[in-house]
Amino acid sequence: MQRTDFGEMTCSIARALGILGEPWTLLILRDVLLGFTQFDEIREDLGISTNVLTDRLRVLVENGVVERQQYGAHPNRFEYRLTPKGEDAIPIILALVAWGDRWEAGKAGPPTHVVHLDCGKPTRAVTHCSECGERIEPARLEYHQGPGSRKGPGTDLIRDYLGPPVGVEGTQSRLRR
Repeated sequence: MQRTDFGEMTCSIARALGILGEPWTLLILRDVLLGFTQFDEIREDLGISTNVLTDRLRVLVENGVVERQQYGAHPNRFEYRLTPKGEDAIPIILALVAWGDRWEAGKAGPPTHVVHLDCGKPTRAVTHCSECGERIEPARLEYHQGPGSRKGPGTDLIRDYLGPPVGVEGTQSRLRR
């Protein structure tokens, strides 16, 4: 069965899901981040089938999220490393860890603590405004049409426009309902 090509949607979330949204993909990235860089290490850690891991790694390599480097021959052996594009996915992984720790850890508590080496304390993902540093609250967000926007599947969010918000050029505000 052919699945929808999210990469063609005019939505950054859909395009990201086109690369990262398949089952196993974020767990593979987690393993590479944690130092499991060889195919067999990842396969053994996750208990994933060889063909599924091969397919997921192929998509990640083709999209520049990980790079494949040969480390042995006869048979050929490769390891996988995060590219800068892959490193930019780390906040996604940390956000999922924080959500899972809060809502799905159960009575036993979180299975892992992420420690910030600069201060030596456990940390979790939090979202702050990149401009003013204030914590982001969903009720305090508004969504605007960006310069790459166009009408198509998944764009109802930006369908009705008011005009550019103050201080943001090249965008149009979405009608808040």
